[in-house]
Parts: sequence; structure tokens; C-alpha cells
Amino acid sequence: MVSRIHKIKCWYVILVTFILHLVLINLYPVNFEYTFSEGAKYLINFDKQIVKDYFFDQANTFFYSLIVGLVNKIFPLENTLLYTRLLSASSYFFLGFAFINLFSYFKIKFKCHYFLIFFFLNPMIWTYGYRGIPDLFSTSLALYSFSRILILGNNINFKIYLNYFLLSVSICIKPFSLIYLGLIILLDYKNNIIFIMKKYFFLIIFTLFMPILYFLIIKTNFNFYLVPPRFSNMITFGYGNIFAIIIGYFIFIAISAFPFTLSFNFFSDKKNVVIFFFCSLVLFFYFFKHDLGNAELNFGFLDKLVSINLIYIFALLLFFLFFAYLKNVIRNKINYKLIFIIFFYILILSLTRPSQRYIINILPVLFLFMLLNLKEFKIKLFSLVILIIYIPINLLIAINFYFISNNNKNIIYFLNNEKLINKTSPGVLYLHSKHFFNSLDKKEYEVSFTPGKFVIKQFDFSNIIQKQSYYINKL
Repeated sequence: MVSRIHKIKCWYVILVTFILHLVLINLYPVNFEYTFSEGAKYLINFDKQIVKDYFFDQANTFFYSLIVGLVNKIFPLENTLLYTRLLSASSYFFLGFAFINLFSYFKIKFKCHYFLIFFFLNPMIWTYGYRGIPDLFSTSLALYSFSRILILGNNINFKIYLNYFLLSVSICIKPFSLIYLGLIILLDYKNNIIFIMKKYFFLIIFTLFMPILYFLIIKTNFNFYLVPPRFSNMITFGYGNIFAIIIGYFIFIAISAFPFTLSFNFFSDKKNVVIFFFCSLVLFFYFFKHDLGNAELNFGFLDKLVSINLIYIFALLLFFLFFAYLKNVIRNKINYKLIFIIFFYILILSLTRPSQRYIINILPVLFLFMLLNLKEFKIKLFSLVILIIYIPINLLIAINFYFISNNNKNIIYFLNNEKLINKTSPGVLYLHSKHFFNSLDKKEYEVSFTPGKFVIKQFDFSNIIQKQSYYINKL
């Protein structure tokens, strides 16, 4: 059980993390954040064109925007981006309370607040918390409902239905959250498929009713169920691609699992030497034939700051540590079930356009698996990883976020001030600021990274790690 004093320490960690994420709440949107905040405005006057515009730019479901729209309906704000980011930052409350529940349910003896600091500072978790997108929020809802369902057990009451409802909302936002419904059933499964289906049949129907209804409404109004036709080519079924994507995902899994997997006696077992040789061959093939820049399965702008050879060596080491770790874990049912869920999830992901942010959904399960097999939480080692790796990377990502956002702000301000915004095509600002521009047809100017024949205005931006020039070219 997590004692009261340790729960209070966890609440401090959650609250401080939430507050720190509000520091960046007023920045201009980046990387299609605007699609969710602008989509939320549908509920103002139910203009169907807003939804059409959303699906023109976005392959995610529209459900996150609907939730933001409901909040905005109650407490109206012109800048709905604030609500998308506030909702995303609120994920830390759900994630924190979920792990408090899981620590209690599985009787994990390590201090929960130390783990939460490490988990929250994982660059993927930290970064997506201050961006107004649904990835972390969906995962947090799913994990929280999963943890509460475990705690409540077989007591069929209002609380259990409420948590299955939250899981249903999570699935509507991100269908990948279905993995948590499967995990609930799998953990309860004891070699009797008929019994388990009877037990969960109605709860499955209850959980899936809202997602099915949502997808039917989308099909009726927009003629597709899940992925807009514009993005349907993202689904890949080539076996060569699937193999490479699986390896790429496991590289990110292995990086996230460190330093749980770190041990100094791996080479004492000859089988681990074989694993190392096998991992070397697999990654040599992967890096020779492919690269970490496959679609969005990469390290973003960090790829430009760090030598790719250094990344390869780092990935090889952690890839080996992860699979050597798997070989040495205790062979029991819960480990097998959690490993199965992780591998199954990665396999499903490999059938879609790869992106490192999809890993967020399975990270809590990965960390639960690690915690259940952890003999000692080495605070000094984890603190070292936080100080040397996590905090510097998070600072670089935050600086990049501010850099791009501030650049957009300055360019948009200039165009508005000079009354050129309605005559200009967003060009390279499309993915960040398209919503500030009116119709994109028959424009006189365009924003570009390269100078044209007639440059109306040049912008030079720089900070301690990067610089970028923008040009407003006359067409």
C-alpha cells in the first residue's frame, strides 16, 4: 500500500508538474495543434465545415475537439488552444493517481513519488504534456480507468461503470486505447475462455457502445469510419516495412526502459552474449537498410544536434539490455501477459504509419512490467539519468517549441500589421498557423524557407541551439 505521507508527496509531484506545464500555455500552436483547438469551435454554431476542415488536416478522431468544445461551451474563450493544452496538462493528475492505485494494488514497495518524477520526466511524457494534442490525455484516461477497475474488482456498481465510461472516452479519442480493455480481461483470464467472456460481455458492450456510435456518425456524415480518405495511404502492409517498423518501435521501447534494464552481470551468462550478437545483426540490418527518420519514428530536431553514429551505438546498447533483461525476468503469468500485450501492441502499430508518439499509450504498461520485476529502485542511478539525459533533452525540446512558436507569432504579427495576411499563403507555416490565414487560393505572397525572385520581407531567427530564416516571397 502507498502510505498517506507518500501519497501526499505524490500529489506534490503531480501538482508541480502540472503547474510547470502551464508556463508554455500561451505560446502559438505548433505541428497541427490548431486543428484540435479550431475543431472545438464546432459546438459554437455547429458549422459542419469546421469538421470537414479538421479531417482535411488531421487523421485523429474528432472526439478530443468535442471534449474541448464542451468545456468551451460552459466557459467560453476565444482562444480554445488554452483548453486543449490545459486538458493535455491535466493528464498528469490521471497518470499520477493511476500509478498510486497500481502501486497499492500490486503491493509495489518502492516509493511512488520517486518513480513519478522519473516517469513524468520521460521526454515523450513531458513533451506531449504541454502540447494541445490528445495523445497523453487519452493514455492518462485509459490508465486511470484501468487502475480503478483493478482496485474495484468484481463490485458491479456506479463506480465501475464510471471507469469503463472513462475507458470508452479514451477509446473514442484514440482507438489504440482498446489495448487497456484487452489488458483488463487478460489479467483476469484463468484458462476458461467461456467464463471470462460471460463475465465481461456486457462490460465490453458498454465500453464499445460510444466508440461504435461515434464511428457510425462519422461514417454517415463524412463517408469513412476511422481514417479520412486523404490519410488512408498511411496504412502499410509490406512485410519488409513491418519488420523495420517493429525494430524502430522497440528501439524507443528499449530507450524508455533504461535504466530499469541496467545490470552489470549480463555477460556472465553465455546466452546473453548470443543475444548481444543477434541484436547487433538485427540493428546492423535495420540501420543499413533503413534509418531512424522513417516517417515520424525519429528523434525530431535532436537528430540534427547529435551524431547519428552516436545514436546507433546508444540504440544498440539499450536494445541489447532490453532483450537480455526479458530473458532474465521471472517466468510467471503476469509477466507473460504484460509482455504479450506490449509485443501485440507494437505489432498492431507496425501496420500503420510509424510515429514515436504512439509509444506513449504502452509506456505505462512497460513501466508497470519493470516495476513488478524491480528488486531495488536505485535512486542515485535514476537521478543521474534524470539530470544527465532527461532534463537536458526536455529543455532542448522546450526551447525548440518556444523557438518555432515565437517565429510564427512574429511573422503572423508582421502580416497582420502590414495588412498582408489575407493576401499571403502560409507556405511553410501551414502545419503551425494555417488557421490564421483565410482562403489559400489566388494569393500574392507566400511564406518560405528559401528566398524567391522577389523577397518582400526576410526574417532571421536564432537561439543558442539553432537558427532559421523565413522569407515572404511575391508570387
